[in-house]
Amino acid sequence: MENVETDEPLPVVLSTITSDRNELECLDDQLREFANIDDVYNEIFAEILLVQDLCNTPQINMNEWIINSKHKFSSVYHVQSSDDAKILSSGPYFVQKHNIYQAWRIYPDNLCAFVIPLIPDNSIYPER
Repeated sequence: MENVETDEPLPVVLSTITSDRNELECLDDQLREFANIDDVYNEIFAEILLVQDLCNTPQINMNEWIINSKHKFSSVYHVQSSDDAKILSSGPYFVQKHNIYQAWRIYPDNLCAFVIPLIPDNSIYPER
């Protein structure tokens, strides 16, 4: 995504095309599944689509899918990749400058489990 130059993390949804079968039609289903199942994905991620293409889908097919898609993205980036080591799993991500980060949900810590230390101040005489 060399066109994206932002200091702020930009939410995107990444989808991977892995074979020549008509996965472009499955992208709509995959995005609907993210909305129903993924606990991180929400409408903020639905603005920008990043398609990781492992089978070199012709750009004409991508453009046709974009026009006919049920989802209307403000931007769609089509990235062809042949390096198996750089394959990312589909889902919500944040892009910042030339880096991409998987989005994770942060749950409220109502019990202060991550605030209260696990080791008492006086580990030799904990009752004091």
